[in-house]
Amino acid sequence: MDLRQMEYFLVCAEKKNFSVAAEELYTSQPHVSEVIRGLEKELGCKLFTRTPRGVMLTEAGQRNYEYALNIVKNAMLMQDGKAKPREETFHFYTNSSSNMAVLFANFYKSHTQYHYKYIEAGVEEILNRVSQHEAELGFVFVPDNKNNAFRYALERKKLEFIPLVKSDMVVYVGKKNPIYGKKSLTMKELSKLKFVQMTDDFFSFQELLGENLLHSRNSIQPDNVIETNSNHAMIQILNNTDLCNLCSYWLRDRYKYYDFQMIPVEGLESKITFGYVANLDEELSPLAKEFLAHIDTAINAEYR
Repeated sequence: MDLRQMEYFLVCAEKKNFSVAAEELYTSQPHVSEVIRGLEKELGCKLFTRTPRGVMLTEAGQRNYEYALNIVKNAMLMQDGKAKPREETFHFYTNSSSNMAVLFANFYKSHTQYHYKYIEAGVEEILNRVSQHEAELGFVFVPDNKNNAFRYALERKKLEFIPLVKSDMVVYVGKKNPIYGKKSLTMKELSKLKFVQMTDDFFSFQELLGENLLHSRNSIQPDNVIETNSNHAMIQILNNTDLCNLCSYWLRDRYKYYDFQMIPVEGLESKITFGYVANLDEELSPLAKEFLAHIDTAINAEYR
């Protein structure tokens, strides 16, 4: 049993709907259901009764709701009194990104005297790690259609989001793909392709595409998508198959050492915001500020 389970339980009890709770928690409905099932198994009782309109607390759920509320409140009080270490270290989390790997490697060349922790993770884990002071910064990609849920998650965890750049959605393909050489793609053409995508706990492939494509006749089916958490697998699949990768574009260095083509998608311009999350009203360490300046310089060089 952990604090995250308590938070999920409380939000589900308040919203009385797992799908709405998933939006508030900045995750997916199946993930919420899985967490609640795990908590019910640990407690040995049913917490919710499922109804056509959502969920309601059982008698056991009502009893445990007060306990969970106290646990979360006490945890927040303990967290507020926690002193943040100021050692010569820099720990940060980021959504999977080849660009971030390149930027960090270049930054390290002139800052080798420090200890670092560079971890790739999904949005939910990044927000949790930063709010718990296990990382000073978290770098994330936020689709425009998820801004409201994202803001709510930040408020709950006392975090702030600083946008760095707006990004287009583009498709990367290798030479074995028949669309290699095209100048651009329409949404209709996009819906007929097969993809390899990085796995994330919140930004599913369809969510990256936005509501317009989801509700159109051009919707992309899940069986057209291979998911992986390996950038090495991504590169090999693009290089040796006819699969594509839909992702955000914000630096041209992505896959610069491979013969991949980047194809713009009509209608998916400036749909993603790249930026970082940090704890609200807390000053960043000098090293974190230097790293942000390094990223800002790279972005300005790209878009000037």
